[in-house]
Amino acid sequence: MNAPYKVQVKHALFTIKEKTLILAMLTLLFIALLIPVSQVAKSRQITLRLQAIENEVQLIEEEARILRAQMAEAVLPEVLLEHASVANLTLEKILSENIKIVTVKEE
Repeated sequence: MNAPYKVQVKHALFTIKEKTLILAMLTLLFIALLIPVSQVAKSRQITLRLQAIENEVQLIEEEARILRAQMAEAVLPEVLLEHASVANLTLEKILSENIKIVTVKEE
């Protein structure tokens, strides 16, 4: 009974070179998927910042309109008379024939 014995040699499922290639491919796949996600996040951040700036511009424009309205109201004759009476000032009309125009030139 000298039957030959069958020897089975178990080989590794993947060699070291194949394992390295698989790991490198998975890493590149992860990076390739991460790039669009980071671009979307950056785009969202820029959009939010732009909205905040647009809101701030609207507030500044509104404040400017309010200030222009207040300045226009302040030069109305009724308002000038009211402020003059509060400060005990008298306002008189100046006739155009009494006006003398003086110009100064710088040399």
